Amino acid sequence: MRVYQNLGKFDEAIERSRQAATLFTEVRDLYGIGQVKRNLGKLYRMMNQLDRASESFTEAIELFNRTDAAQESEATKEELSALTKKTRLPWWAWLALVLFALLILILSVVIIIIIR
Repeated sequence: MRVYQNLGKFDEAIERSRQAATLFTEVRDLYGIGQVKRNLGKLYRMMNQLDRASESFTEAIELFNRTDAAQESEATKEELSALTKKTRLPWWAWLALVLFALLILILSVVIIIIIR
């Protein structure tokens, strides 16, 4: 799956992941299915399909909880919460934007005064 992912062939990676999930389901390997679901979540996130990513991460968390894979569950919870976090500009970026706007305003006034 990672090979397809690295090549940017996301549809193929998803198809291979689904095949892997089917195999893990046949042998009743919940942990393996959880890993596949987590990887699908990552793929969907890369494709900006955030609803599907969220669904896959949630399914993975449930599977990891059923297999007592606390570490995997927590890591997947962090990835899920990262989907919903809104990214904000740091304070210095806001300051730079305000100063730039002020500079544009001052230059506009100076140009208007010079033209008259």
